[in-house]
Amino acid sequence: MLKQVILFCFLLSCSMAIYIDRFDQKNIKRQELLLEIDRIDKKLNEEILNIILNNQRNKRSDIDSRLMELQAKIDLLKAYQQMPAGHGQFDFEKIGKRFIDPLKFEEESS
Repeated sequence: MLKQVILFCFLLSCSMAIYIDRFDQKNIKRQELLLEIDRIDKKLNEEILNIILNNQRNKRSDIDSRLMELQAKIDLLKAYQQMPAGHGQFDFEKIGKRFIDPLKFEEESS
């Protein structure tokens, strides 16, 4: 009887060791899968963050380019306003005075 109890305990311990080993293998595989999922999740989060930051940079660069364009137009307008008449700026009061008035020219020549 004692031999049977010892044999039963031995078989039980061997079967438990096999079961624990299988459980450990499943647990290890599960842990590996969880680590892989965590790594993929972190990678996706980084990519999403990069996409968001790139969109913000693109929006900022669009705004910066528009601001630079407006600043260039303002500078051009200031430069245009500071030019003397006849150099790209029309002074409508002096336009008629640039040409010789034919009536005055005839009076002066006669």
